[in-house]
Amino acid sequence: MNRTTPPDIAWIDDQHFQLVSIIRPLVTVEGYRYVGYESLQEVHESLDTIRRARLIILDMIIPVGNSDEDNREHFLGLEVLRELEHAGICLPVIVYSVVREQEVLAAVREFRNVKGVFQKGGTFELAGFRDLVRQCLRGSTE
Repeated sequence: MNRTTPPDIAWIDDQHFQLVSIIRPLVTVEGYRYVGYESLQEVHESLDTIRRARLIILDMIIPVGNSDEDNREHFLGLEVLRELEHAGICLPVIVYSVVREQEVLAAVREFRNVKGVFQKGGTFELAGFRDLVRQCLRGSTE
């Protein structure tokens, strides 16, 4: 999808292309569109498009830029949440991340637009994740 066309889902995760199978039915059967953003730099460059999405799926650990594989900063997802809030972007956010640090997860839950937090790996409630994505896309998460 063209990055200037607003997607239904803005997926901010440097591994979104490996994980898209978890939302594939929403894309192929239900027709929702998603665009992946792989770094904080891409988020900054695409804020105008992201603001027109209907939902954000966010990883907590993303790279700063696109050029270095080793430029990961821990918990840049928190920075993304702060920037969305500062920019007045009030879209629902679902966090999907390997992060297990309780203080980070507590900070994430402080953002009122975070509708759910799901753990990558281990036991993952796929049906619950997809249901929450659908609810967010339909605007019924309040």
